[in-house]
Amino acid sequence: MPRSVKNIACVSALLACALMPQAAGAQQTGWEKTDTANSYDLTITHHPEGDASDDTITLHSGTAPLDAFAAASHAAPATGRQGKAVRLQGILTTDSTATGAALWIAAYAGTKQVAFSNTQAAPVPASSQNVTRTTLILIPHDATRLVFGVLLKGKGKVTASSLTLSALDDEKLPDATPLPEAVMQKALSDIKENAVNASHIDWKTETPRLLALSHTALLADVYANLRALIKNLDDHHSLVIPPWKKSGFEQMWRAPPEAKTLSAGINTIGLTGFTPHSPQEISAYRDALLSTIRSLAPAKGWVLDLRKDQGGNMWPMLAGLKPFLGDGPLGYFVTISGEKSRPWKETLPIDHQDMAQPDLSTIPVAVLIGPHTASSGEAVAIAFKGRPNTRFFGTPTAGLTSSNRTFRLPDGGIMPIATSFEADRTGVIYKHGVEPDEHIEDETATIQAATLWLHNLRVP
Repeated sequence: MPRSVKNIACVSALLACALMPQAAGAQQTGWEKTDTANSYDLTITHHPEGDASDDTITLHSGTAPLDAFAAASHAAPATGRQGKAVRLQGILTTDSTATGAALWIAAYAGTKQVAFSNTQAAPVPASSQNVTRTTLILIPHDATRLVFGVLLKGKGKVTASSLTLSALDDEKLPDATPLPEAVMQKALSDIKENAVNASHIDWKTETPRLLALSHTALLADVYANLRALIKNLDDHHSLVIPPWKKSGFEQMWRAPPEAKTLSAGINTIGLTGFTPHSPQEISAYRDALLSTIRSLAPAKGWVLDLRKDQGGNMWPMLAGLKPFLGDGPLGYFVTISGEKSRPWKETLPIDHQDMAQPDLSTIPVAVLIGPHTASSGEAVAIAFKGRPNTRFFGTPTAGLTSSNRTFRLPDGGIMPIATSFEADRTGVIYKHGVEPDEHIEDETATIQAATLWLHNLRVP
């Protein structure tokens, strides 16, 4: 098991033991301290007229060893929150912390911990001011109370304020199944029924083993085992992200296209990926790309540089490059059974502005690719395969030429799974990436070779 997962599981287990019904001597503020090294101080600034969200909590130690931790905890009833997603949010300030600080929340059915989540995947660095952290947990139907708070690992100081719990009514558990079991059941079903490489898994062995494990496992253990299972799919594209790591995964890439005149008669345009899915941002990116193409001087040929295009949302990238792509199908998704999707062209987001674009469907285009051309970046490259007057330069792409469909898990986690492969406009299927026509390692030499080809090409 990876070290980060071990840390989460370890902290979860220790807190589960420590946070039984509160002992006599609990502070009148309602806050308790769990201190594995007996070397941390807990200070509470309490507002008698307020609740826990009005308190300021400080944990401090100048001597705690690196593997020690302390947690400040506060209990709240689970009543009215069962079966719902609950968000814990707070503001953290740190001073000279050794390994950072985090928020955490656990749900209990009596004395049994039935769910746990924290922000340990995104610890607040040492000496940071007013950093907001959020974690999401789905509360099982049998939960009776919630316990939440702040965690400090190793020496240093952390101050937490504005700790709030909010229920999200639009995210609910489907039934009363305990959370680790519900996550495992949903994940196994989705992978088996939809993964393009589902046949790589011995389901007769793995299904009963993993379901049995989930009866007593923590969520961290469930996710660790799901990661191992998904690795055996061997598509290098599927993954599973627990709710406490979603914020990093869902970070948006919005870099605008880069364009310039490279030399006499040659223009170049470079893409670096684009992840947003909102209609407004899709339209803005597509229009910016179309405008950039229109603004450059007429050219004999174009260099399309996809060497930094790590993917994201393929549709606005293809829509912005539509002047080069013509009226053909552009590409398809193909399932393991050979079933072909509708042509990519029919999915492009277009509007009236596209009608004013020049027809560049036969102009020579040199496409630059490399190992960082990945996922949707590879789909953009594939859309240029089979296009007339087109040649590929560089090195093979990342090999993530499958289409991912994202499945949502009962605890708020997500599971992007490769469900089909990509094919170009002629029907050629790409299972292991895109190969260049001219294999060139050096980046400068790649551009030079592409430019030379464009200058020497004679188009009828």
